[in-house]
Amino acid sequence: MPVEVSVDQDRNLIFLTIAGKLAMGNVDGLFEGVAEQLPEGEGEIDFLVDCSEAVPNEFTMTEMDSIAKRVSRLSWSSRVRREALVANQKNVLGLLKLYAQFSDGDRDIRIFRCRETAESWLEEPV
Repeated sequence: MPVEVSVDQDRNLIFLTIAGKLAMGNVDGLFEGVAEQLPEGEGEIDFLVDCSEAVPNEFTMTEMDSIAKRVSRLSWSSRVRREALVANQKNVLGLLKLYAQFSDGDRDIRIFRCRETAESWLEEPV
C-alpha cells in the first residue's frame, strides 16, 4: 500500500494519498508515517485522506472499528479538527463510511467523491 504524506505547514493540513491495495498490516506503518510529518506545536490540524487510487480489500466491521479506535488513541489525534476522506469506488466509500461511523472524538469527518470538493471544504472557516 504505497502512501504519500505531505504537509502544508501554513494551513496545518496533512495530505495522505493512499494507492494500491489496502491491507490491515499496513495500518500501523501509516500512523507512524503521519506522526513523523505532523506540524510542530499543539495547534489543531486537518487531514485530507485521498483513497481515489486505492484498491479495495475486504475488511470486516471489526477491523474497521479497530482502525477507528487506533486513530482515536494516537497521541496526536486530539489535535485533529477535520478529516476529509476521498474515494470514488463503491467498496472504498463503504469502508470510509464505516471508519467515520466507528470514530470517536470531536473531529468532523466527511466523505467526498472528489478531492477538489474535499479541499474546498477544508478551506472553509470553522
